[in-house]
Amino acid sequence: MAKAKQLAPLPWRKLSEDAAHPKSPDHCQCCGIDHDLHVWIECDEADRETAVAMMVCDGCVKAHITPHARLYLQMEPNRPFPGAMHVCWPCIHQVGLRCASPLLKANGGAGLPIRAAQPTTSFLCGGGCRTINDYGLTPPKCDGFAVLKLMACAGEPPTEPPETNHGLR
Repeated sequence: MAKAKQLAPLPWRKLSEDAAHPKSPDHCQCCGIDHDLHVWIECDEADRETAVAMMVCDGCVKAHITPHARLYLQMEPNRPFPGAMHVCWPCIHQVGLRCASPLLKANGGAGLPIRAAQPTTSFLCGGGCRTINDYGLTPPKCDGFAVLKLMACAGEPPTEPPETNHGLR
């Protein structure tokens, strides 16, 4: 009897590519609402984190993230993640929830300094164990941060970006 030919598994669809709304830090990528939002990190087929982040509301987590075959991890508050941190939102290098800075290693750079506190790690057990990282304060800025200079109005000096302060990513 001839052996059946085994087919390669099909790659799982990515919510980040199928979502109805564009990536933005101020609304859900799935439904477009602007409240109860959390950042989720998309994983690959082997459940490894990728550099892809999504902003998703609580309702869409239950409807789209939980039942999805691909693993998604909720990003811990204040975790350094270029492009998805609050400090990134006014930066000219932010594209959706991705960092396009030429300094970022993922973009071919030498490394993007983001100085952030080391997390305090806790283990939570009961019906399964998991690790919780508390990063404390939001990173204030990275060395790749840049904003457009604004023209001076009525004799005021142009606006300068705030000072830098961060570790390599």
